[in-house]
Amino acid sequence: MKTLFTQRLWPFRYTIYLVAFALVLFSFFLSSVSAAPAPGIVLKVESGNQPTPGIAAEGARGLVYTRVNLTAIGGDVTIRSFTLMRTGGGRDGAFSSIGIEDVGDSGDPNGEHQYKVKATLTIPEGETIEIELKGNMKSNMNSYQYDRPTLSLVALDTDAQIQGTLPITGVAHTINSGLVIGSISLALGPQNPPSGDVAVLEKNVIFSSVRITIGAAEDVRLKNMYWFANGSSEDGDIVNPVGVLLYRGKAWEFPANVYFDDDGTKKYRVKMDQTVTITKGDIAEVYLKGDVGSGVGRTIKLDPDKLNGIGATYGYEVRDTTSKTSGTFTIVPAIFRISPGITSETYQGNVNLGTVTLEVLGEVADIRSITIRTKSAAPLHVSLWDADGKLVAGPADGSNSEVTFTSAGGSWELPTGKTTYTVTALTRDNFSVASVNAKGKNSKVPLKINGI
Repeated sequence: MKTLFTQRLWPFRYTIYLVAFALVLFSFFLSSVSAAPAPGIVLKVESGNQPTPGIAAEGARGLVYTRVNLTAIGGDVTIRSFTLMRTGGGRDGAFSSIGIEDVGDSGDPNGEHQYKVKATLTIPEGETIEIELKGNMKSNMNSYQYDRPTLSLVALDTDAQIQGTLPITGVAHTINSGLVIGSISLALGPQNPPSGDVAVLEKNVIFSSVRITIGAAEDVRLKNMYWFANGSSEDGDIVNPVGVLLYRGKAWEFPANVYFDDDGTKKYRVKMDQTVTITKGDIAEVYLKGDVGSGVGRTIKLDPDKLNGIGATYGYEVRDTTSKTSGTFTIVPAIFRISPGITSETYQGNVNLGTVTLEVLGEVADIRSITIRTKSAAPLHVSLWDADGKLVAGPADGSNSEVTFTSAGGSWELPTGKTTYTVTALTRDNFSVASVNAKGKNSKVPLKINGI
């Protein structure tokens, strides 16, 4: 029997139920909207031109199992991750990792033999990109002899509407643990430099060098060499980077480009594109050089990461992935001396010995001292004058064919760019600049002196 209380409570309770039901419907609507694909943007997924079935040898890298064509329709398409699956008559243990060439790898399968490659790939509108699902085989596959695994693309994480059918599976390769393929090993090269200072605007600096040794099984065509960018250098600090390959008295130059791994690690990549074949058992050298554009106080440290190539006999990718450590360069300001020259016979009532030009790079320099070397053993009344005829240092007498200029204030400033001084003395003499003691005004870093 309904009491007066329950009769009054019922409309209120009924209202609560309706509100709750409305909230559930609204949350479902929001989730549906957020999960909906981008309107009008389609990712077309198709099977590509599949490779020929073959042998999966021990240690083979980048062995292509499946090719997939991806086409962006109606706008650019961004894929946030790829889900791959080991399928066919094989086992996960034969692979050290699987992945997508030039996109990313994964070595961590879940319980359903699936590998997630967490890397972003953007396909411009109207373009088709072919991706290759690859397997990196373990170096010991005795337990997997004659397995015939396949690799499948099973899912894509994207906001675009997917047109096509997944999974897409390519070919099966038969595992043969008895086939010995080529190999590459790396060590620091003969021109690998020690740690030290490098001046801004210094050119053709060798930052890292590696020695390449090819195994005895087959010749190898070199493909890509990678260096970690482990220093604090920024864009513009290294300009005109070039990789140089030295082999049997010949040299090849290849452009070096900044490259980011799927985890965001910055690297330099030298693409040799299999243009040079190194004979089995031979050694070669490849080094990375460039010019220093800016970055006083920052460091350049390029550590060799990996080198890969293609076996000339069996066609498998081989690589060395043992990282090495190169030296660290600290970028410092610099003074470059330009040869002295004669301007006139006399200057400011003294004998004009000539001019000397100092070029300061990176930042304003605090000059602590400049030492002039003369032909005479005891130079007399030697002075430095600026371009306006103002006495900068001196007059000073020297000994042992040298005279050192200092400032009463401890130092004097030299602006960036070129500054020309006139050197005078009591008698005619020949001179040269023996040394310059200077530091950066702001960084307090000793300047690297070149050309003296």
